[in-house]
Amino acid sequence: MSKGKVRASVAVVTALATAALTTVALGAGTAGASAKSSSKGPIVIGVPVALSGAEAAIGQADEKVAVEYAKQINAHGGVHGRKIELKIMDTKTSPTTGLLDARQMISQDHAVALLGISTTTLGEALLPLVKQDKIPTLGDIGGGTFNNPVAPYFFKIPESPTSVAEIMLDYMKEHGIKKIAWLGVDSAFGQQGLPVFEKVAKRNGQKLLDTLMYPATSTNLTSYLERVKTLPGEQALLVYGIPPGAFIIQGELASAGIKVPVFQGNGVALATFPKAVGAAANGATVVGGNLSVYQDLPRHDPQVPVIKSFLKLYGSENRFAGDMYDCMTLLVKAMRAVGTSGPAIEHYLQTKVVRVPGVTGVFSFSSKVHGGVLSSSLSVMKVVGGKFKLVETGTKVLAAAHR
Repeated sequence: MSKGKVRASVAVVTALATAALTTVALGAGTAGASAKSSSKGPIVIGVPVALSGAEAAIGQADEKVAVEYAKQINAHGGVHGRKIELKIMDTKTSPTTGLLDARQMISQDHAVALLGISTTTLGEALLPLVKQDKIPTLGDIGGGTFNNPVAPYFFKIPESPTSVAEIMLDYMKEHGIKKIAWLGVDSAFGQQGLPVFEKVAKRNGQKLLDTLMYPATSTNLTSYLERVKTLPGEQALLVYGIPPGAFIIQGELASAGIKVPVFQGNGVALATFPKAVGAAANGATVVGGNLSVYQDLPRHDPQVPVIKSFLKLYGSENRFAGDMYDCMTLLVKAMRAVGTSGPAIEHYLQTKVVRVPGVTGVFSFSSKVHGGVLSSSLSVMKVVGGKFKLVETGTKVLAAAHR
């Protein structure tokens, strides 16, 4: 799908949802604002997540960790004596349903914040709503244009395309790789990542030989790999996608005769990647967060204790659950410091979240940056014997690149 079509679909979703909402909650903004001014009773947090549909695996992980995190906070007295009450609704992986859910949470349930937005289309469609009602929203979205310009009240947790591009391409440059074949998913994730990688590659004196995009729903990608083999001077293959396509590509490399090193983006930095792909995953170099390699990090790394706390709560290395854990942590820190006012929470996140370690990475927000983690808090990993092993920390990659 083209960028234009992505934008058009968001606009259509927003228009349809807005029309539907007029019959649900006329004048909802005022009601939400007056309710939030109350300092008594539970603190309601809206969690519009996909418990069914294509994004159900993400939504279910988000729900589980949000529930367990809230229980933990409430067991220790809540936030200034007020318990956290989660309002969880199933978006069914539909942006229109998600918008309706969010409006209900704000106007009827008086939610002071929204957490767990996991699709780019829903996140972008929500922007006018959260800006109008001044609702701090933290989402686990990898794509989108939330920082260009900065989106009021909306903060992204996962690593940005820029962070991933810097670490991956700087690492390639360090190892003499200048000519790179690109194979990306034809979705908002891939479309918005491509120009970022092109920009960083140009800065580094590198070249993307081709910019192939594969259909997000395709299950047979051999023809794309065959085309990759014909590129002259190719030194590496960069796959920038998400499951299932990125997994399928990794599994088909050997049969397609791909001999060059293969680099995968953060979309496969998942504990399920080596398990799902099997032996074909061995040798893949992946750039992403440190959840799967935290035991290889230096003891003094600030992420280590946070990741240990997350694993104690959740029980497994699920990066989507880790994103929600970070959403909850940052919001609770803000509410404990400044209360539940939307503008006060936004100001806190913009001014006080500086080098704050999380599961996903190390966060630094500002009035101009509402998303992602510091590039230095990502790592280069390799799958060895069916497990991720740390190759080089982002800090070392950046230091080598700027020597």
